[in-house]
Order: sequence, then structure tokens, then C-alpha cells
Amino acid sequence: MLSVLVAVDECSLESGCLWLAGGVDQPLPTDDRGAVRGDLVAALEFHPAELRAGDALCIDGFAPHYSEANRSACARRVLIASYAPASEGYSRSQYYAARQATMTDASARDGRFRISTLADFDGDEVSPEEVAGDVCTHAAAPAELMVPGGSPSTPPTTP
Repeated sequence: MLSVLVAVDECSLESGCLWLAGGVDQPLPTDDRGAVRGDLVAALEFHPAELRAGDALCIDGFAPHYSEANRSACARRVLIASYAPASEGYSRSQYYAARQATMTDASARDGRFRISTLADFDGDEVSPEEVAGDVCTHAAAPAELMVPGGSPSTPPTTP
């Protein structure tokens, strides 16, 4: 598998950028949470992947990685697209079904909130009722980016 991470916002040490370890070309043994065993992690050399908004990073599916909590006052959003050969029988629906089952089972066992298969989230849970799904939270586009009769993302209509 290959994943492409695109930084929407700056990803710095302060905002909890991704840390990667190289030299791994096979799955590493994991603990009961699904995380790479601590003794193996201790032997790896991790390097930060600080990114500016718009930068992209390709990540091999075997690359051990982690990120720390965002301790800055700014968002640290990323877009991730993952690719796997169809010959591996790996599909989006299979991935999300397995992920949901793993998270549901693990949360039922330990009662911890998860945003990933691991229970190591160090942030605030946002309930669905608190999400402004029907409201754009981005700042308005500058006037010079606006086109007559449209918006930056909507072209003007012609009669």
C-alpha cells in the first residue's frame, strides 16, 4: 500500500507533525492494541516530516509512523489518499468494515474513545451534535479571487 498525505495546514513539531521510521519492508509484530511493540519501536530511528501547507508526502504502507498532539493554536489538517493493488483484494469497503469492527470491539473492551484503531488520541472528542456540517467554517475568499456571478469554487453561469 502507498499513501499520499497532503498538508492542508502547516504540519510542524509544535502542531504534531508526522514522524516516520525508515528501513522497514515487512509488517512488524504488534501488541494487544495493534501498535508496533515498544521494544521494536525503541530500536527504530524516527524523523519528523514537517510540511508546509500544500506539501505532499508519500508513505509506504510498512513505514512505522506516529504523530503527537497538536500543541499549537492552529489547525493541523491533512488529506490522505491510500492506494493498494487490486490484485491484493484490498477494497475500501473491506478496509472500513474491518476498521469499524476493530474499533467497536476495542472500545467495548476498554471503554476508551477512538478516532483510530489505537486508543491513543490525546485531544477532545467532538460529538456529532457539535459539528457544524451545514456551515462553512472557512474564511471568505478575497475579492480578487471572486469571479463575476460566481465564487472561487463556482464558475459564473452564462445565460
